[in-house]
Amino acid sequence: MHPPRLLAGLTGLAALVPLLLTTTAAPAAADPEVSRLSGTDRFSTAVAVSRASHPLGAGTVVLTTGLDFPDALSGGPAAAELGGPVLLTAKDAVPDAVLTELDRLAPQRVLLLGGTGAVSEQAEAQLTDAGLKVQRLAGAGRYDTAALVSRTVFSPGVPVAYVATGTDYPDALAGAAAAGRAGAPVLLTDRDTLPPATGSELLRLLPQRIVVLGGTGAVSAQVEEQLRGYGLSVSRIAGPDRYATATAIAQSVPGRPDALYLATGQGFADALAGGPAAAAANAPVLLVPPTCIPGPVHNEMDRHDFPPVTLLGGPAALGSDVEGLRPCFRAPDGQLAPGVTLRTLADRRGPWSGKIVSVAPEATWRLDTVLAQDALPGLETTSAMARRTDAVVAVNGDFALAGGRPVHAFAKDGRLVQTPQLLGRNVAVESRTLTPRLGFPDVDVEVAVPDTGETAPVTRVNAVGSGFDGLALSTPQGGAYAPYPQDTCAARIRPAGVPGLDGDGRTLQAYEVLATRCDGEELAGSDELLTSPVAGEHVGLVRDLQPGQRIELSWSVGWRDVLDTLGGNPTLLEGGAVVAGNVDGTDPFSARNPRTAVGYKADGTVLIVTVDGRGADGSVGMSLRELARLFVDLGATDALNLDGGGSTTMVVGGEVQNRPSDGPERAVSSALVLVPGSGPGSFSTQSRTSTPPVPLSAEEERSAQSRLLSDPGSTGGLTGG
Repeated sequence: MHPPRLLAGLTGLAALVPLLLTTTAAPAAADPEVSRLSGTDRFSTAVAVSRASHPLGAGTVVLTTGLDFPDALSGGPAAAELGGPVLLTAKDAVPDAVLTELDRLAPQRVLLLGGTGAVSEQAEAQLTDAGLKVQRLAGAGRYDTAALVSRTVFSPGVPVAYVATGTDYPDALAGAAAAGRAGAPVLLTDRDTLPPATGSELLRLLPQRIVVLGGTGAVSAQVEEQLRGYGLSVSRIAGPDRYATATAIAQSVPGRPDALYLATGQGFADALAGGPAAAAANAPVLLVPPTCIPGPVHNEMDRHDFPPVTLLGGPAALGSDVEGLRPCFRAPDGQLAPGVTLRTLADRRGPWSGKIVSVAPEATWRLDTVLAQDALPGLETTSAMARRTDAVVAVNGDFALAGGRPVHAFAKDGRLVQTPQLLGRNVAVESRTLTPRLGFPDVDVEVAVPDTGETAPVTRVNAVGSGFDGLALSTPQGGAYAPYPQDTCAARIRPAGVPGLDGDGRTLQAYEVLATRCDGEELAGSDELLTSPVAGEHVGLVRDLQPGQRIELSWSVGWRDVLDTLGGNPTLLEGGAVVAGNVDGTDPFSARNPRTAVGYKADGTVLIVTVDGRGADGSVGMSLRELARLFVDLGATDALNLDGGGSTTMVVGGEVQNRPSDGPERAVSSALVLVPGSGPGSFSTQSRTSTPPVPLSAEEERSAQSRLLSDPGSTGGLTGG
């Protein structure tokens, strides 16, 4: 007998499960003043900010590319010091709106940041043809450019110099408003080494103190020690994520701000343009996700009794819930982002409670995968993986073997991280058509040597075991799970460029051969290894490779254009029908448990579902059949069960939305996340990982492993452990 249909239970929540409707109260201040500065795109948004902050014109305007951040990061403090705005341009043509604004501002000069690779000579000619005096500031790279901007604008003896990573933008942008208010520059550094240009500029500036922005994952303790070598006071401002770091930077500025500026933490352009305006208004720039106000930001607003708030960017960047200053502590039902909606599941007949996210085909948001700790093995909480990828939505992913290794095939950003360890299913989205796929993967990996035309299958990626005589690929992510095999012929190889897609829809990665060795001695180095047993069928391919030679590795999981995939088990629905043989077991795994699952409708709408259990929020959890029926009622044609039990976690806007049955959030092997992406017909292999993971303590790792391997809704139930 089928369980009762659930659609009727998706409403009436207040009377059924009051905890699920609990949201943090509105801001304490009565009707806080909120305004928005935005345009139709990043260029016109910067123009809107300029018009508001400089109604009478400006003597100097800073102009930089609006398409990438490195050259632009130093521009905000410079513009603030010079009393002008920051405007943005495309590479080869200055947008009409920007030219119109420059005509209105009537500056005596335009500081153009970056080389011709960022802003072309053609664009510069447009400016000079318009009668503008242009001074280009461009160094050999981002660090030299930032130092050159500082040298051009700031005199020695500044009160403070801020130092931030040059490989990402949030910390530098949050620091720009603080620097602007202090009359100070922002200089850039590599994570582990202070660039010579930055060091030279610090020697020239001789600031009274140096402030490092961001944690050691962004600017290492080694760089901090290098800075102390200048004999100056060095301090660090950092939080657990970009939102908390931006808030801490704002708190470091003494006095009460007259206003607060909010910008998305998932892009650089709006915050870049807003930095000088915020400094002029005696305001910080605080970073938020598109959907809500993170706890640290909300607390900072409350600390200052909610002064006037200015939003930088349109509704796609900062949605209606940000405009309403609604905190992230519990996301309300409704639109999270264009085409992405959240619903609360509540049905008294289970009783069941949970969360349902729908991603429409037209949404410019894509599913991505995250590997815990970016390594095999590894364990990390879903919320931590969500924060470091700026995910608007995240759920726990695949089951985990001992140590945290995902059970099934896993790929991220065009790189196949591992071939499956156990038979199971996978979920993926074709990157060009955005067509979702689900089922048994047909994992096929091949290496080709273009010079000779020779090809051979690669049987294993980051996998170990006995009785193996084929080619294998080991990567640094494999760690202890991909040791150097004995009696092996090996080639050490290094990726050349980023992955792409070939004409057959296979993912293709070029490599450069660095060294080969077939005498039984291990090849030193931390690069990837292509190996074969010395008596293997394809050992000749590896043995004959020469340093400097190019090889190509291609892979497919049976669907076209797949760059990211992770696994689960079992399939719940296929072609709109419940797979009875998969869901009608009598074992503890098939019984009622907390659940995480993903599915899709015939029109391409993706459904991501979590169901609480074991009394969390009064919910008893769902059996596999009940979960399958829920997807039927939601209109799905196909659905896959992911890791569940105490692993079940949904994160929206950086905050956990459900009630994990363990109480504390459990560390898991991987996550399925929703991040900004491209529409149909395009694809990207750009990683969304923006900050390095924070390792678990040995005790935390042991506890998480024990719970995973003993939980009937998680790996314990999947493997019968």
